[in-house]
Amino acid sequence: MTNILTLMTFIPLIGMVALFLLPGNNKRVIQTTAAIFTGIPLVLAFILYGQFDRSHPGLQFVFRTPWIPAFNIDYFVGVDGLSITMVLLTALLSFICVV
Repeated sequence: MTNILTLMTFIPLIGMVALFLLPGNNKRVIQTTAAIFTGIPLVLAFILYGQFDRSHPGLQFVFRTPWIPAFNIDYFVGVDGLSITMVLLTALLSFICVV
């Protein structure tokens, strides 16, 4: 489950595209879709928080892959003890704002 942070990042972006494709006159479908696409990262954030090892001081759930090799740019995500709470807070606030 090393790519859980990547899922948490890109699921709302996929939801944004889905919302753009929905007809604007059906407000209930738009609200439900937005709640689903912010609820999934919230669930993943709680799973991430539950699996976080507080005795390990470094980065956890690290995912790194080359993104633009010509410029030596990598896609790199990970959480530490401080950022795990910020990830959980951001996911919670995103869901609350949508609801």
